[in-house]
Amino acid sequence: MIEAQASSNSDDSIKSINKILYIDPISGISGDMFLAACVDLGVNPDTLKAKLQNLTLDSFQLNFNTVLKNGIRAISTDISIIERPMTTDADASSNGHVHRHLHHIQSIINSSSLSDNAKSIANKIFLIIAEAEAFIHNTTVEKVHFHEVGAMDSIIDIMGAAICIDELKVDTIICGHVPTGYGSVSCEHGVFPVPAPATLEILRDIPIKHKPIEAELTTPTGAAILKAITSAYSACIPDMKVTKIGYGAGNKDFAHPNVLRLLLGTIDTDYKHNNSLTNKKLVAIEATIDDMQPEFYQHIIDRMMAAGAKEAFFLPAIMKKDRTGTLLKALVDMDNLQQVKNIIFHETSTLGIRLWGVNREALERRYDKVIVRGHEISVKVGLLNNRVVNIAPEYEDCKRVALKTEAPIKLIYQEALKQI
Repeated sequence: MIEAQASSNSDDSIKSINKILYIDPISGISGDMFLAACVDLGVNPDTLKAKLQNLTLDSFQLNFNTVLKNGIRAISTDISIIERPMTTDADASSNGHVHRHLHHIQSIINSSSLSDNAKSIANKIFLIIAEAEAFIHNTTVEKVHFHEVGAMDSIIDIMGAAICIDELKVDTIICGHVPTGYGSVSCEHGVFPVPAPATLEILRDIPIKHKPIEAELTTPTGAAILKAITSAYSACIPDMKVTKIGYGAGNKDFAHPNVLRLLLGTIDTDYKHNNSLTNKKLVAIEATIDDMQPEFYQHIIDRMMAAGAKEAFFLPAIMKKDRTGTLLKALVDMDNLQQVKNIIFHETSTLGIRLWGVNREALERRYDKVIVRGHEISVKVGLLNNRVVNIAPEYEDCKRVALKTEAPIKLIYQEALKQI
């Protein structure tokens, strides 16, 4: 785990978050951009090269160069591969590219001299890619063979990213919303729309944003790296004291700087102590309903939540003339208020709603990721004064893993908790 860890047994085991890495994907993210930005941020390039050279990989050269992107100084990554014949049972395609399966990659990682943390991060990144490929191609993780991502330069990018994160020793990682670009891209199976199917599958549940650039801004490798290491997503830079900034250059040139920006910083602990609860102005919505079929309720809640409601639920109520009815209650911010109101009027039988402004105080929260029985589960962590006070594995993730593994959901939930 790269995030702060906590145990309910002792306060001494609770580690305060004080070192933050913010990934600012100004122009998307790729593996080589991330490596270059980490080097610019302070990771020793000689240390990185030495650790990569100790892996059982084809011979390669790795260099980092200073370039200008629209007037911004950045670092670029240059990887040169000297391929050698495979000594494993990996298949080689007719065009000479090696098609490695997940177990080939895992063997390289697990037999290396990398730290346990770096191995864990690298394995997690490749598992994310394998799960996405398996879903897209309607096969299993074990049968997936990597194409472009299994090539040497992508392996170096991913292994290098794991080494860099291990070297940076940050407590939490937050990422901005991810631009994908548009257009088309050529890959092993032909020409696909941007974002490529693997990229889009990996970015499922991650905030993406439109940037009108006809190019592949975010690659599958870049998407998998950020998904594996990121605790939370925010379009705004979090409250932090920035200590270092790194820029990783992309290969193409656009009207905007084609760079990935990394911000390394610390939390002002005094500020956090006095402002440990987030306070936000929301709008409360309420309506009473006595003439609607109850089986519609869940559909309406799902639609309201998808439209941006912070909370939405129904309560039983006794209404006029002793009729049983239902009280609809919801919380929503101003940005999503109109859309939620429209759903209520279109989907329910109410003729009117009540609105009033409220202040909501909430624990600060982050989302950690753990692997249970080979599958990823998101865990919601609540923080008060920089200390973990609440931990809850996401129910839908636990349900998904329970169904896939045919294990009781309560065991999946318990196993997820043990990894935090």
